[in-house]
Amino acid sequence: MDTAFAELRNTPAISRMLDRHANPEVEQALLGALLTQPAAFGRTVGRVTAEDFADPVHGAIYGAVSERVSQGRAVDHRLLGDVATACDDVLQEVGGGRAYLAGLAGAAGLPSAVIDYADTIRQLATRRRLIDTGLRAVVMADEAHRIEDAVSVVIGEAEGLVDGGGARTRSEVLAAMVAGMEKPGRVFPTGYPSIDRAWGGGLYAGRMYCIAGKGKAGKSALAGGISYALNRAGVRHAYLALEMGALEIEQRQVARELGTHSMALIGHVHATILARAGQYAATATAERLDNVIYVDMPGGTMDRLRTEILAAKYRHRCAGVIVDYWQLVTGRPPGTSEEEHLRRVAEWLAATVKRLGIWVLILAQLTDDGEATAVSRTGMNRNADQLYFLRDCNLDGARWLEGKASRYTPTTDIGAQGEPALKLVYPGPHFEDWAARGNEDTRQAQIDMAEGETS
Repeated sequence: MDTAFAELRNTPAISRMLDRHANPEVEQALLGALLTQPAAFGRTVGRVTAEDFADPVHGAIYGAVSERVSQGRAVDHRLLGDVATACDDVLQEVGGGRAYLAGLAGAAGLPSAVIDYADTIRQLATRRRLIDTGLRAVVMADEAHRIEDAVSVVIGEAEGLVDGGGARTRSEVLAAMVAGMEKPGRVFPTGYPSIDRAWGGGLYAGRMYCIAGKGKAGKSALAGGISYALNRAGVRHAYLALEMGALEIEQRQVARELGTHSMALIGHVHATILARAGQYAATATAERLDNVIYVDMPGGTMDRLRTEILAAKYRHRCAGVIVDYWQLVTGRPPGTSEEEHLRRVAEWLAATVKRLGIWVLILAQLTDDGEATAVSRTGMNRNADQLYFLRDCNLDGARWLEGKASRYTPTTDIGAQGEPALKLVYPGPHFEDWAARGNEDTRQAQIDMAEGETS
């Protein structure tokens, strides 16, 4: 691809387009200011980098200045000599050698314009990079790449173009904080009051939530219950199913609505059930209960995950994403361990939810003894804003959530071994929030468990 990209980039039409988005005079004015004005460099930090300069010679000079400052050396009359030594090779390419630096110093811009110079250079560089991204899309579309991977790469590159410029002063941060207090962001209840209380009201944009459990512990049932409540509340969200497919998830949801078991919707369905299911489907459509975007992606790669999450945000306008489940994300690069691969997945998700302003609920697998693997400890403990382990109780279908980590709320358990917070019940099946039902149900559950232990 590199050869085809270079050939396309060097065509006369593309070269003229790139040249229109370069301003050598502004680059020279900025570098001249850096070489002659001690305070100028500090105003460019966070606004421009050596890679932003269209002229590679100018980029090398800026890099040399940056290197000198990073070493704690003053920006003074000795700077010209240091930069000349560091950039001797590239300076010979433009002719004049060290005389070129003297010319830059003579072309220094006004101190008050340094920030404008830096911003202009950065903006032009972003435009050139956007053109390059489009060229890569053309090349990848023309070559024998999987279309999903090609789209993912292009979206990822384009997304990266808006990552810069994140520096803010303390005053700006405080102003944003106060504005957030005056107009707080929306919180999305999970449908389980006991979980919402522990999570500060529910799911918040910019946060990643993880529920881990052993195989067959009910992770998908719990995620399905949360999805059910969000759908009923009109909250548009995506469900990325790497294990259980959309059809199986919806069979449970419909069975819950019809008051039957999901197995009744499989195989030779009774005529009465079939009629009721059809009526329900029509009613759900009419009532606009269509707020779930399902993506069946067994064996889904990291690139596919990236593509679908970006599509959920920008194409489907989703408030959040459910990922079922973490260890099934494939696409481990050669020479990379499974732990490193999954840690990168977790790190990318944690960064992405903040950048996109969405929430992510990701499920994870525990070992058979109910403990986290090294992968889970390094991946989710460090990146999830809320991490809970789904635990069994001594009562069939009863569960509680052990709090393992929390960044924004006290780390508390939801229920306990002897006090189930959740109970897997029928129709459906689905989880009910027993902790929210009141003390009477809790006492009865304890009685049932005691009877089970003595029998």
